[in-house]
Parts: sequence; C-alpha cells; structure tokens
Amino acid sequence: MVGAFFTRLPLPPFASVRRRLGLTAWLAVCASRAVGQPPAAVSPATTIHREYSALNRHDLDGVFAVYADSVWYSELSDSGVVKLTTKKQLSAEFAPFLARNPRGHVTLTHEIDLGPFVIADEVMSGAADGKPFELIDVSEVRGGRVVAELETGNIAGTPPADVQQADLTVRRADDAFARGDAAASAPAYAEPVLFHVWGEDSVQHVTRAKLQQGFQNVLAGNPGMRFVVVDRIVAGPFVVVHERLTGMVDGKLYDSFDVMEVRGGHIVAEWECPWQLSDGGM
Repeated sequence: MVGAFFTRLPLPPFASVRRRLGLTAWLAVCASRAVGQPPAAVSPATTIHREYSALNRHDLDGVFAVYADSVWYSELSDSGVVKLTTKKQLSAEFAPFLARNPRGHVTLTHEIDLGPFVIADEVMSGAADGKPFELIDVSEVRGGRVVAELETGNIAGTPPADVQQADLTVRRADDAFARGDAAASAPAYAEPVLFHVWGEDSVQHVTRAKLQQGFQNVLAGNPGMRFVVVDRIVAGPFVVVHERLTGMVDGKLYDSFDVMEVRGGHIVAEWECPWQLSDGGM
C-alpha cells in the first residue's frame, strides 16, 4: 500500500530509495537464470499449477522441476530477509515434510496472478498429525521457472479474532488511501514498519511520517491519482492486496501487490513488488 508509493513508481524522487538490487538488476538476474528454460509462453500460473499437481502426486522431483537452479527465498516473517539458495537445498529441506504427510493434499483457495507473480492461499488436508495447515505463497516466475519465493509458516491456527483484526486494519488503511488521505492511514501502521522491497536483501525501518510523505509526493505529481483495490487475500495475520493506480499524468494504469502482516491492530511489516503496467483486467 503506502509503501508502494515509496519505491516502486517510475518517478525520480524515489529512485534513491531502492538499494542493493534495483529492478533492472533484479530482472537481469532473473533473465540469466531463465537461459535454456521452457518458452516464456508458459504462463506463471500454469507453472505454479504444475508444481501443485506434482505436490499432490507426492512427486518431489516434479515439484522442483519448475524451479530455477538458484532461487531467492525467504519466509514471510517481519524481520525475514531474502537469501539466495538453490533448488537442491530447497528440495532437501522439503523432502522430510512430504515424507511425513503421505496423504497430504493441497488446494488453492484463492489466487492472484499479476505479471510474473503468483500469490496463492493454499490449504492442505490429510496432514499426518490431523491438524489444519494453511500458508500464503508468493512466487515469481521467469521463463517457466520459479526464480523467487516468499512463504509463511503454518497460519491455520491463527485465532479468528486476529484474522478479522488483520482484515479490518488493512481495510482502514486502504480506505484512507482511496480518499487520498495518507494521514488517516497512519494509525493502521506500527511505528516504525518493517519494509521489504521485492528484489532487495535488506529490511528498512520506515516511519509513519516518511511513508505519508512518499504518498503525498506522488499525489502532488499526479493530482488525479486514484488508488483502487482489485483483489485481496486474508489469511492468518496476513493480508495481500492487489492494487491499481489510475489517473496518472502519463495516462497509464499501474498494478502491484502488497503483503502485510498485522499484529496487535497494526501493520508491522510490508512486502511490496514493483509496479506493473496494467491491462485493466479485474
């Protein structure tokens, strides 16, 4: 959400905020891993569906057949930092889980597809311990291969009151942005919020004031700008928002997504991806 206005729009005031891996460098890394991979005509969603089909066959090799040899990976935790790992390492770590749950079956209950990104709310039944299992998984797919992934731990045990609180907290902020009132969004955020930029291996501690100023700067350059929520996922303490900007001075539509973690009635962490040119689909 407001963090999106801080680093992702193609506007000069925010170019200095992106550190380490800028978007251009990030895409170059992803492209280098896609050499010799399946044609780009394979959609990211199709790639991820192949992964889950293999998972439900308990085919470990099939699961990781859709992964690049090198993958940026992190758990979605407030202080988690993305690290470069390998398909081999991820497979070795996942193998015991698959072996322990021979009757496990994963269902995608909600999916958001945006450019190279697939965000899935997945539920597994048939766990060996009989307990519910749910997580949010964010995958970036380039050239038919998963090149980056963020995922939560098991959030199925989140108390319903906490899930509702997460939903209401983010809606409060969304409504403020839709009105163009950044100040009204402030109470929804922790002070500071842990801010993760897709493609960077660092965490920024960003104050409410700085987030509001970022929004106001963009609004000043785009007085007709409107913030619209296209779709959302609410699961455990996490809320994923597929958002769109209209009314920009360049006449284009921009889509993006944010993943927010809510604790104690405040957004404590936010993960955001670069803006994508939108086709206007809902």
